[in-house]
Amino acid sequence: MPQGIKEYIFSFASSSSTKRPSLKELIPSLQVTLVEIKVITLGLLDSMENEEIKKKEFENSFHSTQEALEEVHELYKKLEEDNSKMVKHFVTCQVAGGPFDTRKVNLNALSHFIDAQLGFDIRFPLEPAWEEFVEEWKNSSKLFVADEPIAFSVAPVTNSKKGKSEDTREDVDELNANV
Repeated sequence: MPQGIKEYIFSFASSSSTKRPSLKELIPSLQVTLVEIKVITLGLLDSMENEEIKKKEFENSFHSTQEALEEVHELYKKLEEDNSKMVKHFVTCQVAGGPFDTRKVNLNALSHFIDAQLGFDIRFPLEPAWEEFVEEWKNSSKLFVADEPIAFSVAPVTNSKKGKSEDTREDVDELNANV
């Protein structure tokens, strides 16, 4: 507080006969005090506005990061589902390309397998693990289709005394009659 105001207040409060400054003398010091108060207030307002701006920027950044994280999480879920489907497909392809009679392999039996259950990576099987799987597969009766003729087969029957072309025609005619 300016010196003149302090003296005026002090002199007004005391009953001594000291000379009191006139109001005209106090006006300049009051104006200076008002300017100081305005400067301090503006500084406080500026710092408050800066803090609010920083807070809003942080909140916007947080929300955009959170939205991006949710999108990535959804993409991860979709990739996991797709990967699971591809694993089943790769096992089927490996079995079909392996040392099996693919006409007898029940490929539907693979629908519940995953990498952890098989003990090797479907996409890059290691030789010992793959060979062990092949041996189990060959010895498992539920992984093979029964040795009965397939109902709608158009493959020629070779144990007939007729020629191959006659067998094939009869099978095709039989198939067309059943449809």
